[in-house]
Amino acid sequence: MTSPSRGECTVTPIDVLRRYERLCELTREMRTRARESAWEELIDLQTHYVESVAGLAESEKGLSFDIAQAERKVELLEEILENDLEVRQHLVERREVLGRQMQGTRNRQSLEQAYGASGRQRSTIHEP
Repeated sequence: MTSPSRGECTVTPIDVLRRYERLCELTREMRTRARESAWEELIDLQTHYVESVAGLAESEKGLSFDIAQAERKVELLEEILENDLEVRQHLVERREVLGRQMQGTRNRQSLEQAYGASGRQRSTIHEP
């Protein structure tokens, strides 16, 4: 690895592990928001999560981790993935609830269109 030129930062394995730790904390917060059905807050956190992940892969290119660092990285990744899976499960459940609500609304609208029109016709028939 060449030495950094002027103005460039050197990223160390410790720096990358700190970023994984922050990412892990972010997924814990996302999991909490999903459990609480705090969807607006979850969306904000997910935006930050996507941005954090995007920069992480690039930052660790060419780095070598010692055994302890590699083990810590694996632990963090496992927790991140577990948190992400739980968040996704909550999102699937939410999507199903919204789908049922939308179907109920469509059914109501169909009934109103079908019976609303005949109800108006009936009321005009009975008028003197």
